[in-house]
Amino acid sequence: PYKLKGQLGFYDRAVVRDLLAFVRLAVNSRDNMALTRIADIPKRGLSAKPLKVFSVEAARRNLAIADVLGDIMILAQLEEKARTGARQLHQLLARLRQRIKNNIGPRELLEDILVQTNYMAYLEGIHAKDAEKLSDAKEHINELMLVADEYDSAEDFLQYIAIMTSSDDGDDERDQVQLLTIHAAKGLEWPLVFVVGLEEGVLPHERSMATHEGIEEERRLCYVAVTRAAERLYLSWCAERSGGASNRNSKKGVKGATAPTKRSRFYDDIEAYGQELAARRSSKQ
Repeated sequence: PYKLKGQLGFYDRAVVRDLLAFVRLAVNSRDNMALTRIADIPKRGLSAKPLKVFSVEAARRNLAIADVLGDIMILAQLEEKARTGARQLHQLLARLRQRIKNNIGPRELLEDILVQTNYMAYLEGIHAKDAEKLSDAKEHINELMLVADEYDSAEDFLQYIAIMTSSDDGDDERDQVQLLTIHAAKGLEWPLVFVVGLEEGVLPHERSMATHEGIEEERRLCYVAVTRAAERLYLSWCAERSGGASNRNSKKGVKGATAPTKRSRFYDDIEAYGQELAARRSSKQ
């Protein structure tokens, strides 16, 4: 048995929930809960009052709220700002649904959402007096992008999110393997730890390899991972990998295709340090 641990906190953060709500609406226009969340994010005049007008009419017709956003009769009842905002949101959701039909990947979909909604400017506005919160929000977006980059479809991406957020914290963990990300493992410790995916393109991640600063940040993340073990640590990597970062460019679109991987430079650093430490101990004996 296993337990997916420590992910609810990340996926429950406001910035992550906002962006995932847009993705859910792109996949399923009948997700009224998602629409209610982002109707006025960023601010477009669709506060609770005008949104209720759409909600009541949608319920009367047995339709989703998203399906009536462009309804002329409903728009005529609203003030100009709300009317304009409703049209903008209607057009945005239509655009996102079309991009889903064109088989755009979840990362590209998220990038489009950020641009079309001007979401980063919205964040800068609400966190204008708190640089740390703004930095944290941007970091959460980057991490969500890294997760999305591992999936070829928005549907698969959302299915993964559903699994990661469905763990039952009431279960007894003593006889379960704990599965969690390195970020979620910060501050925790176990007698036995397995660190998987020590490959170039995974750890360090391919999008962090272009700069020295990116590599060093990944190195710090690797340090967090290997120092979670109190007694024994296992490091592993794949000789070849299907999908994801390893062969995204070389065999994109080929179902089941695999590509060879290269062992992470961090493993080599750890191995070299271990050999040096063993030599020192041997010389003292």
